[in-house]
Amino acid sequence: MTLSNRLILFCILAAPSMVHAQSNFQKLLPPTTAAVVQIHEPGEIVQQLLTHPVVETAYEAGLYDAALQDAQWAQIETLQTKVQEITGLPWEEALTKATSGGVHLAFDPPTDGVVVAIRGEEEVLNQFFEAVMSILEPIALLSGNPVKKGEYRDGIIGYQIQDIRFAKKEDTLVITNSRDLGRFVLDQLIDPATHPSFSSNEVYQEAISESKPTDHSAWLWIDAKLLEQFQTVDNFEQAMRSNMLLELLVGGISSQLAHTRYVTAAVDFNHQHLQLAVTTGYRDKWVSNSRRYFFGEASQAGSPDLLLPPDTIASISLFRDFSPWWLLAPDLYNSDVNESIAQADTTLSTFFSGKDFGTDILGSLEPGAQLVVTDTHFAPDAPKPEIVFPSFAIVGHLQDAETMQPELRRMFINFTGFLNVVSAMEGNPQLDIDLVDTKNSRMITTSFIPPQPGQPISIQYNFTPTILFEGEKIILSSNRHLAEQLVEENPTSSKRGKRGWKTNTHFTLLARPLAVILRKNREILITNNMLDNGNARAEAEQEIDLILKGIEWVKSLDIKMEHSDKQLNLSFDLQFLEQDKVESP
Repeated sequence: MTLSNRLILFCILAAPSMVHAQSNFQKLLPPTTAAVVQIHEPGEIVQQLLTHPVVETAYEAGLYDAALQDAQWAQIETLQTKVQEITGLPWEEALTKATSGGVHLAFDPPTDGVVVAIRGEEEVLNQFFEAVMSILEPIALLSGNPVKKGEYRDGIIGYQIQDIRFAKKEDTLVITNSRDLGRFVLDQLIDPATHPSFSSNEVYQEAISESKPTDHSAWLWIDAKLLEQFQTVDNFEQAMRSNMLLELLVGGISSQLAHTRYVTAAVDFNHQHLQLAVTTGYRDKWVSNSRRYFFGEASQAGSPDLLLPPDTIASISLFRDFSPWWLLAPDLYNSDVNESIAQADTTLSTFFSGKDFGTDILGSLEPGAQLVVTDTHFAPDAPKPEIVFPSFAIVGHLQDAETMQPELRRMFINFTGFLNVVSAMEGNPQLDIDLVDTKNSRMITTSFIPPQPGQPISIQYNFTPTILFEGEKIILSSNRHLAEQLVEENPTSSKRGKRGWKTNTHFTLLARPLAVILRKNREILITNNMLDNGNARAEAEQEIDLILKGIEWVKSLDIKMEHSDKQLNLSFDLQFLEQDKVESP
């Protein structure tokens, strides 16, 4: 471990401690500051993290031993022992008091400098610093880079090891890789009026007017000019030009990143959840014509509420106008993708009886769609394959149901016939067709002809492809049971939050049903692990069971994209189960 890495390790060890946001931290920074991280009460976060069941599971599995070498563990233990000897306090308490006044990080592009400011109880911080130096000084001397010391001003002693500089003034420890940035911060500590500071930065003030740093465990602010410097938006655009799915899911973010003045990220963590929310500025006028499909006219459209039938593994609901998304491909994608789209258009036109896929088929749908994935249920007398696939269904609404329903029914039947021809040529089972009419719906469902006694049950028997119409609603499902469930299912409210915010995309993953279907396929997962990684069966079982155990500690993952008239928010919420509620599926 290099000296620079040891100093970084010290910063990491110091950061996770009880801190209180410092209102005057901005006064210590130059006006050119482009990124700020503020941590609020991380001591509680670390206690929650170290005692979290997922972390304890990783420790039991030996992942910590794989991440750090024995020598590195020994250095950490030596530092802990030394701190306890000098302060007379338990390690955790000493660390908490040494950093009780705040931990903040900032980046200043003109100096290419990063600064960490740590404040705490002065006596304990001095003792903590003494303990760290007692370990670093002999290591630096042996490496040929002895610690350099010198007085700056006002009695402040500065230290330097390689490129890392640090100094203390009363209850504040400053660590930086830039001499100029370090001097600026020290000058401001001596007299906050020495230089113009970051505290009056208008872009920063705009960001904190909507999102308060002290409301979160950790909070990050980035000036959008920094994104330009690293060509973040250009790289994001290039990635989407070669990936249709990426464009469909997050393409609307790009136009906002190209115009926003800032990006913020807020993190909250405890035993119950881990939440991350990324926020940018938002204006409807920033939405380009090629991405109007993403937000709708005047950005007034929202996604439908989620569908969550029994045993849901995942559900996504999103507002997208699919016809212009497909038709505007030349503006959105590179030549390779557009060539593939042109080929797909020709094939799809054949399947849809000569109709144009973008104009006639996607154009017949109302904007917005839902995708639902559930565990698969088999009828008592149905063939059950060894490998169980999840069931999935797409739900949409037709603009002109009276005209399009007969067209789509015929297309579905024709497509089933085509699949039967192909299956017969390859010796695979055939699909039988059944038409089911009720008072309010019409369903065309298919099922594979049962195998003869003694014949293997192939994976095709996971599927009973079905199309169902109810009024304007259309359901295209891999499984009849799921289609029938979705006809009866009432949408679940998205809890849209603050007034005036529109939910554009909402995704939910439920861990328990996922663990159930993975356990149904445990044997095939173990076999694949043995083949792919060359593990013995015992090792493969241990790895697969560890993955399943980790999944069982999770309750759900919820991802939302929302916007108001002024901000766009992308949030991730990972919910954990309480320890006494975890049990094998």
